[in-house]
Amino acid sequence: MNFAGKFFTDFKNNFFSKLRSVNSANLLFCICISFIFILGFCLRLKIYLFERSLWADECFLFHNIFNKNYFEFWGKLLYLQSAPPLFLISEKILTQFFGIKELVLRFLPFIASIIAIPFFYFFSKIFLEKPLSVLFANFFFAVNVQCIYYAQELKQYSSDLLCFMILFMFFKDLSVKGMGKKEISLYIAITTIVSMFSVTSYFVIFSWILYQIIKGKSQLKKLFIIQIPMLIALYLYYTTTLAIQKSQILNTSTAWEAHFLSLNFLNNLYIIKDAIRYFFDTNSHSLLLLMLISVLIVFGMSLVIKNIKTNENAMAIIIVLAISAASFLKIYSLYQRAIFFILPLIIIFAVKILDLISVKRKLLSLIILIAALFAFHNYNLSYIKNSLDGNIWYCRFLDGKYPNPKGMMQTIIENYDKKDAIIINFSSVAAFLYYQKYYNFSPEKTMAFLPNHKIPEDLENLQGNQKYWFYWAEDWSPKMETTQNLKQWKNNYSVILEKIYPSSDSYLLYLQK
Repeated sequence: MNFAGKFFTDFKNNFFSKLRSVNSANLLFCICISFIFILGFCLRLKIYLFERSLWADECFLFHNIFNKNYFEFWGKLLYLQSAPPLFLISEKILTQFFGIKELVLRFLPFIASIIAIPFFYFFSKIFLEKPLSVLFANFFFAVNVQCIYYAQELKQYSSDLLCFMILFMFFKDLSVKGMGKKEISLYIAITTIVSMFSVTSYFVIFSWILYQIIKGKSQLKKLFIIQIPMLIALYLYYTTTLAIQKSQILNTSTAWEAHFLSLNFLNNLYIIKDAIRYFFDTNSHSLLLLMLISVLIVFGMSLVIKNIKTNENAMAIIIVLAISAASFLKIYSLYQRAIFFILPLIIIFAVKILDLISVKRKLLSLIILIAALFAFHNYNLSYIKNSLDGNIWYCRFLDGKYPNPKGMMQTIIENYDKKDAIIINFSSVAAFLYYQKYYNFSPEKTMAFLPNHKIPEDLENLQGNQKYWFYWAEDWSPKMETTQNLKQWKNNYSVILEKIYPSSDSYLLYLQK
């Protein structure tokens, strides 16, 4: 049987193995895991149907999807955006068939996040031995705030995570020694196509290659030959797209550059702390909890290393080392969402200690269970209730704020006069252009305040005897200076309509000068 057939046969056997047993313990396990699946689905569906406004980065990516043709996705993207070409192609196809609504643009990330729930179950079964460990891991994955958030963001991060798990499960038992012509053809297709859909797939692919080199030196020639198509595709993709995108991002964002590992121990400690805080956002605001979660992860990694002779454990550690090496070499940043795809491994490491629980080690088992429950105690009923109510944003955004450019545009359209002029601050240009298309709205007079503009002076120089709309969906200026300047300036004029959105930094103003 080829490795593809074995992969799907294992899937089927794993899925139904629990159902074949009639004892109460397995029945309880099936009920619990089913509940976790349903909970994860409901949380993601709820937030997806919430239909929040697109924020700036999503709008920037939309403009690439909308304005570029299929071939141009292999090349420099506008507005400092980075996304794999097949992901962008899929998005463009969806918009051409179903329009440019938020639910359409976010459908692909949503579907990827839903499929990831059962895939994580199979992924966790690879590493975890005890039913309790599997339940803990799957619960944390189902309710993880980042997993829920990226189920409704126009970005590739949900599909990156899904592709990571699929490729890992696909490759873990694959050996170059037993590959025939059919297997080689399938391998070439997968490594070439999937990597164009998810750039982070290269970490799994190259980790598998390295593992094959370590396992058997006699197959090096064959191993090298089957990589040629993928390496050619990677070279072309890197020179036309990746290198350009990496350069423009690093040249304009200190956040990404600050997350490269180095010989600076304190800086590395900060990067690791930031990553763990990001992975477990809801449970990491306390330094004590952050330290406890870190200890659990380190202990879990040590248990995996202890059994490194197995394929899955060896590949897991090689992937961690490969990501670390890429960061040291300044190839790949460890900045938050950029490493979101390895969350499944991090969760496995965090709960692996639960495999040590045994009736023979009652005291140790009790200590382990208390430590795990305390470390993740914020994933409680209150958290789930708030998530289902849509308040997940207060977990995701520390200040509980998110922009509302859609609501602002609706207000303008309802009150707009053809003689009105609309002024947009630089931070809101992308959102304005998107919702202009969304509503098929064509105002006659618009202008934008760019970052280098002197906002107070520009406001004073605006033409008199004119009604103005000020569309401030977001404000990236230090301490929201442009918004504060606008609020102070408007006191000298006749305000017709003013909207301050309490749950966001959005500000809409309509006045007569």
